[in-house]
Amino acid sequence: MTEEARSAQREYMRRWRETNKDKLKVYRDRYWQRKAEAVKVENNGLHNYNKLGGDNRA
Repeated sequence: MTEEARSAQREYMRRWRETNKDKLKVYRDRYWQRKAEAVKVENNGLHNYNKLGGDNRA
């Protein structure tokens, strides 16, 4: 894609995001909900403290 085409695409998307804030919020919320569910499935619903450096409680 040429730089001119990228610039046109960026400008179009900038305008679209400005005029469709409600749609953008729904899309982003849905994206992060799916990401959270994927992490939950990956970890079987449990937090893996070892990956984060352990619990560090005595």
